[in-house]
Amino acid sequence: MLFGVTHATQIHGIHFGRPRPHQCLGYSLMTQAIHPQNESRYGCLRFNASPASQFSRMLGNGGCISQDGTESPAIKTMMHDALVLYLSEIKKQIGSVSDASYITNAENQVSLMRMHALFISSGKQIFEFKPSMVEAFRNTDVGDVPIGELILPYRCGFLHFGLQKEVEVTYYREKPEYIDGAYYLINKHGDLELILTTGREFDRASGLIGANIVIKKEDLHTNVSDAIKKFIADKIRSLQSTSESNNLAISQEWIQYWEKSGFKMIEGSLSLIMNSLFYLDAYGIKDDPAPSDDAPSPLKLAYKKAKESGNPKRIRNAVNHLNGAGFSLVRMCGVSDSMLYPAHSLPLGNQKRPHWRRGHWKTQRHGEGRALFKRIWVKPMLIRKDLLKDGSMDEVGGHLYLPE
Repeated sequence: MLFGVTHATQIHGIHFGRPRPHQCLGYSLMTQAIHPQNESRYGCLRFNASPASQFSRMLGNGGCISQDGTESPAIKTMMHDALVLYLSEIKKQIGSVSDASYITNAENQVSLMRMHALFISSGKQIFEFKPSMVEAFRNTDVGDVPIGELILPYRCGFLHFGLQKEVEVTYYREKPEYIDGAYYLINKHGDLELILTTGREFDRASGLIGANIVIKKEDLHTNVSDAIKKFIADKIRSLQSTSESNNLAISQEWIQYWEKSGFKMIEGSLSLIMNSLFYLDAYGIKDDPAPSDDAPSPLKLAYKKAKESGNPKRIRNAVNHLNGAGFSLVRMCGVSDSMLYPAHSLPLGNQKRPHWRRGHWKTQRHGEGRALFKRIWVKPMLIRKDLLKDGSMDEVGGHLYLPE
């Protein structure tokens, strides 16, 4: 769906539906072809249900990434062909590509196709963080923390946080959306690649990515705040380069967005993402994957019985039925709420209101000659939890951060 075009579009036999006249640039050919009531809450599964994922699923199921991160040549071919088709469709519908942001938007959506193929090839690893964990991450500082080397359970996966109302995305969108997850990839060169997904609470998602972020290996020694600043600067330079090399105009609105609202969006997103990756790096995964909470009870029961039987074929069939219905296995990440939010009392007479004492990450040397490092999470502490009425977290509104 593009630029208010009012006729349906097909590319390679994929039907992309009939856009409404008021739709804007951002309603791309990657728009979902599913109804809101059936839409998954996981961004990776929403894309998997869209027509454009056909190419990704074909490559991913055939295996397109090796253990060392080498990608199949078919990935580059798919991206090239998809970009050519995408831009030719733009020219066909509106006559020409007149702004560099058209190309940038097309490249971003094609990058999503590549990432999803790698995600499938890596076993469709979905890490879901409980709301209490997400809240703890929001209260854990990462801005001044060097990113460093990340040793993750899987080279590629998807992080799910749920809709984050504090991290809004508006550009290219008819209605605001909120960051709800992110694909991640450690590529062959050691770079960290991220693609943010967005969703809506009561309406279907646009299918557009929140942002496509690449942090080069040589920049992993920097802290998160500096990585954000470099990403924004590179984003604007990339648009200017695209504009010059293709003799196209530059959307000043696009640049202003990334300098202001886009910066806040990336800052809020990377805080959650880096906390999540640090957590996986430090503590790994302990539990086996299980059907997501929103999966129908019969499918959950069938999977449970298949696991108990220990029969590989029966387990595989249960997973296929789950996937066929639009659901998936997920890995729940996080400790119990009682461990995250232990009761904490200050001396009598000190009647400070309930508030958060912010958490942070630190590194500790270990191993032979203390040559290795490991991350340790100093969790945020909810102070004077005993003063909360009925244990309601609503009373910590605004998250007042007070010194110890």
